[in-house]
Amino acid sequence: MYAYAATDPRLARGRYFYPPFEGSAFLVAYREERAAALVRLVATGAARASAPHPGPVPLPRPGDGEVVTADLLVAAEAAEAADVASVAPWLAILTRKYEVGRVLRASYDRDLRPIDRSGITLDSYARFAALLARKAGSDPAAPDLGALSTLLKVGDLLCHALRVAPGVLSSAGAAAAREALTSELALVDAVSARGRHRSPVGDDARTVWAGGGHTAQVGAAPGAGVTSGPTSGVTLLASDTARARAYVHLLVEAGLAPDRAILVELAGAPTAGPPHPTPLFDNVTPLVDALARAAVPTTPLVVERLEDAAVLAALAGTGAGTVVVAAPTGVILAPAFFRVPGARYLHVHPGRLPAYRGSTPMYYELLAEGRLTATALFLDEGIDTGTIVAAQGFEPPADLTSIDQSFDPWMRAVLMRNVLRAMAAGEAVSGQPQEPGEGRTYFVIHPVLRHVALLGR
Repeated sequence: MYAYAATDPRLARGRYFYPPFEGSAFLVAYREERAAALVRLVATGAARASAPHPGPVPLPRPGDGEVVTADLLVAAEAAEAADVASVAPWLAILTRKYEVGRVLRASYDRDLRPIDRSGITLDSYARFAALLARKAGSDPAAPDLGALSTLLKVGDLLCHALRVAPGVLSSAGAAAAREALTSELALVDAVSARGRHRSPVGDDARTVWAGGGHTAQVGAAPGAGVTSGPTSGVTLLASDTARARAYVHLLVEAGLAPDRAILVELAGAPTAGPPHPTPLFDNVTPLVDALARAAVPTTPLVVERLEDAAVLAALAGTGAGTVVVAAPTGVILAPAFFRVPGARYLHVHPGRLPAYRGSTPMYYELLAEGRLTATALFLDEGIDTGTIVAAQGFEPPADLTSIDQSFDPWMRAVLMRNVLRAMAAGEAVSGQPQEPGEGRTYFVIHPVLRHVALLGR
């Protein structure tokens, strides 16, 4: 069964995040769902009259003033044929609004805050989907995976609506939906047929270090550059996740156990579920027990939010220094963390920065390049925009379904170990600031593309 169109996606935020792997049958069910929606569109869409509309309006520039989303989408559709560049900023804005909130509002002010918080019509969603389809397919040789992922999510909404009320779209909306869903299917087939395009990883046992003004070095930490500070006083800020267990296992094994740990449990958060044993690291022993076994002094805290005052106070009480971050999945550090005196937060991101920022970037990189990369960085208040310390490429595992629960945590732990080992040896570990505007931020990948990545087709 293809579950993602069974209910209204606007009412189920977070449903796309790390879904269960269902094998090739999932892709069969997806294609059947889309085929059924196209049949409904052919049967009912053409018979309906177009909904009245005030007519085309000039496409404004972001920030010029208030916008009515339905008018904006009509204007974007008209402008696209003559000037694709003028549409791109608005498509990026609407994509972010939809991905973050799972809904587009009826109107926004000049600062892009909602004025009328009611939702747009399904005709407008169909136009939005058609714009996404054109962007996703603008380069037939290399579909835009970010646009395609968002298109699949809007496609789920349209398929659900057509299942519940087949005649819900006007003839113009039905035409846009047909274009979007037809293009979506073709693009998914193209990505599947292309397989994972492999780029040579080379000697992936080596770490590539980012340097402040000198040539990046491979293999060992560079001996010159801007030092990253003292190596003592390392604090682990973590919740009990596979990533945190991998960090503790590999660091303790290398004689690099943190000086202390702050172990945070978020009240009401979903439990991690049953452990997934792996030969790569101990993914079974609870984190609190692993820390006790390694004689790491631990402060356990149960809080509503990671930025709770008790967590910040515990960090401040350590004297800060380097904080290894293994926060709960999907949780980012709030601005308050960056006001803790002397703290700098070392994180390993599952993707090559700055090319693959955001959520689940490893799947986008796997589909686009056939490889996986871990990138170590010192966090700032942006999302994956901090100073890059080092990166390391990895050949994907033979069993791709092991990525989430074991391979991703392990590869991040390998790089974390290498960075801390260099720091402990007194090496001058440099960092390379990211340039503003470079790279791309991706949103949680749609389950269809995730299945294509994991199936290798």
